[in-house]
Amino acid sequence: MRYLSFFLITFPLIFFAQQSKFQVIDTVFYNFYGGPNQEEARDFIETADKGFLICGSSSSFGQGASSVYLIKTDSTGVFKWGKSFGGISADRGMSILKTSDNGAIVSGYSNSFNNFEYDVFYFKIDAVGNLIWQKTFNENDWEFAYSSVMLPSDEIIIVGETYSQTNGGSDALSIKINSMGETQWVKKIGYQQNDAFRSVCSLNGYIYATGYYTETTSQLTKGFIVKYNYDGVLIDTFLLPANNQLNYKLNSIQVFDNSSLIIAGELLSNDSLNPQSEFRMKIDTSFSVIWRDSAQFSNVKKGEYIFKHPITNHLMTVYTLTGGNGKTAMFLADYTDHFYYNFGSTYGGLEEEQGVKGLLSSRNNLVYLGNTKTWGYGDQDFWLVMFKADSLIPDFKTKNRFYTDTLSLSPIGIDQVNKSEKLIVYPNPSTKHSPIYIKLKEQNLNVIIYDALGRVILKKENDFENEIEFIPENYGMNEGLYFIKISGSGYSRIIKLVIN
Repeated sequence: MRYLSFFLITFPLIFFAQQSKFQVIDTVFYNFYGGPNQEEARDFIETADKGFLICGSSSSFGQGASSVYLIKTDSTGVFKWGKSFGGISADRGMSILKTSDNGAIVSGYSNSFNNFEYDVFYFKIDAVGNLIWQKTFNENDWEFAYSSVMLPSDEIIIVGETYSQTNGGSDALSIKINSMGETQWVKKIGYQQNDAFRSVCSLNGYIYATGYYTETTSQLTKGFIVKYNYDGVLIDTFLLPANNQLNYKLNSIQVFDNSSLIIAGELLSNDSLNPQSEFRMKIDTSFSVIWRDSAQFSNVKKGEYIFKHPITNHLMTVYTLTGGNGKTAMFLADYTDHFYYNFGSTYGGLEEEQGVKGLLSSRNNLVYLGNTKTWGYGDQDFWLVMFKADSLIPDFKTKNRFYTDTLSLSPIGIDQVNKSEKLIVYPNPSTKHSPIYIKLKEQNLNVIIYDALGRVILKKENDFENEIEFIPENYGMNEGLYFIKISGSGYSRIIKLVIN
């Protein structure tokens, strides 16, 4: 029975979207956006006003289990508006493209429509987030979209995977649509068991899509790249074979120059199929390998995205790694054109952070997108960071890093600094010489205070009464921004503390 035919609902923010910011000496801003539950950023673009439009999903806003969620910022990362799209079930935004009329086309997948099967879901909005049109693509089983690219004709290629009429479990899926969302052609490639495209780009009249597949007998994961013309005719295929020790998963393919492409992904060991190292490769348009290399750091686990710096011609990479200050971190690295490591830096707090994508803005600032579980309001929030220049390299002449803090909320807003549902921190702001009190309204809560670099300053775990008193200078706390994390019994909250 078909319970829901086809509709899309756009909600204003009925809760609050939260954004907080602190600056370091080598950045313009670190910003975090989200609600009380979980948000996941997947893609972003720079808009005509030099702001940014972030695409992802949210379980804080919208009416379903998750909704496609868009955040618009100004040029300094200040939150302008947020909108959710989708139906009554699970909807996820995975890719966003800028259109010639300053709108955007968002693609992802949804099981809110068509008998609640997963479908490729895509729609167009104008410059202020109003819906222009929306579509789904479905056959007789599940379909997912992960990446998209705009062709010179304003036609769009969307890639992902399908479980409908496949050669194995799933086939790699490519869809071409016109500027009104009408399907032009559909192509599938299936090798043995599960096949999926994870990324797509176009160059000189051809489409290049990359992903990976699982071999039926050996269960090895192999990377592959295909080349289509704009009419969907398959021109060439490149397989990156696995061996008895390693498997390859390819996550990103981008144009390097008029005759070559760059790819990023991960190596997996056969025994666990867990990420073991990132992987980079440069090929020409005939699929001849120019060079290939893997991680120079043992804790780098996954190559998320790679792009060429248009000024230096260096390779800018976005990784997720284990370590840093917390469980995982965003790692950004600069490589020369070949694979020689130039500079890299880790970003994150005490919890899990993920790097997603990067770009060079029209003002020649490097900007990166990720997700954070350390900062923000909810379980996980969008994370946007802009550097002061076109380089990741900080000013090492300044040994200290100075932080300022600005809190900017949506129109409903809350007073996040001084109070919450379960605690009061006072006085806040304070001085390093004066006592600070953390008054808890519940027992069995854990309290951790850490500085803006993620170093633990004070930690209390269920061994105190309902109030903590401390003098900052006794714990080496000087002027600056600190974070108080309170957790327990399914509750987690981070409060900012300012020492003047």
